[in-house]
Amino acid sequence: MRVLIAVGPPWRPRAEADAAEAAALARALDTRGHDAHVLASRRRAPPSFRRVGAWLGDAEHERELAVRVRATDPDVVHVLGCGGGTSSRLAWIARSLGSACTLTVEVGDLLCHRGDLVHARGGACAAPDQPPLCAVCARSYVTGRPGLSRFASACAWVARGLGDASPFPSALAFRNRRDLLASALQDADLVLARDGAARAAALGLGVGAEWVTLLPPEPDTLVGLWSNLVPRR
Repeated sequence: MRVLIAVGPPWRPRAEADAAEAAALARALDTRGHDAHVLASRRRAPPSFRRVGAWLGDAEHERELAVRVRATDPDVVHVLGCGGGTSSRLAWIARSLGSACTLTVEVGDLLCHRGDLVHARGGACAAPDQPPLCAVCARSYVTGRPGLSRFASACAWVARGLGDASPFPSALAFRNRRDLLASALQDADLVLARDGAARAAALGLGVGAEWVTLLPPEPDTLVGLWSNLVPRR
């Protein structure tokens, strides 16, 4: 089986863990007689935090994935991450070019622009994925966490009277974020949740229960899932 493992940019909080996971999976697949390769994003810096939608795209990684899929025709594209800096379009690109695709997701990337599900005031977020509340949180300056600078935060609060026309995080931006992620999950043949919270988040975004499962810890189990998908091509 030919497998292409796609990994998001190196500045994400999970980047090191995802890179190690991808490399270990590729080695395990190679020892089992499969042909596995890793394609990592080379985007070196995050987009502006105020551009909520920009965190769901990565044009260079998308182009590289399309080129690699056309050149190698993998049976499966296995994407680690969706949102939080990793393009939400990778599953659509893979399937549009004829490969099956599995999408590994975590709850922070799906429900939180900062990725940590911690409210700007501190403490766990009690109302994730609520666009108006997310906009208020994202406009707040927080020391030591992803977000607006102190000056940009002040500007965002001044501009909040513009509503959804504001160039800073708005309720509309977060509604669009939710719709883009929901669409991305629907594009995958199978969504692999890292834990129960991620599975619940995927279900909340409209993915059917039969298309969401927990990420298996063993490569052989993962290959078994892929084998069920490949005949659909």
